[in-house]
Amino acid sequence: MIYSYDYYKHLMIVNNHVTLQRFLEKAGAKTGFALTMFTNLYNSIFSESHNISDDFARYYQIEYESLCHFLHRRYSMPKDVAKDFEKELMSNENYILIDYDSLSYGMNDNDSFLFGKKLFDRVVKILMEE
Repeated sequence: MIYSYDYYKHLMIVNNHVTLQRFLEKAGAKTGFALTMFTNLYNSIFSESHNISDDFARYYQIEYESLCHFLHRRYSMPKDVAKDFEKELMSNENYILIDYDSLSYGMNDNDSFLFGKKLFDRVVKILMEE
């Protein structure tokens, strides 16, 4: 699941066991342009993202009544979307919520690649290991 809360900034639910090798295998990227693009996308997402699940557990859990409330207040996420995120996170112990700034890696084409019509669903499934 992905929620865009600002220009080039996204909250994403990902499986914390996704490795580069598994990501590339599931993407079917073996050589050439596909290998380069999917490697860059993986590195962009995981090298510069911030673990919100960890932050919530460490710092914000005492301040907010629930993760849903935290997402709604902190990121202006609509309550129904925040409830869906909370439900999805609780459905798998390996899911974590990350804050991903797609410009922090230095490549501004990752957003168009990630959110392109053809690959969006596929990439989300790979990130959640569905």
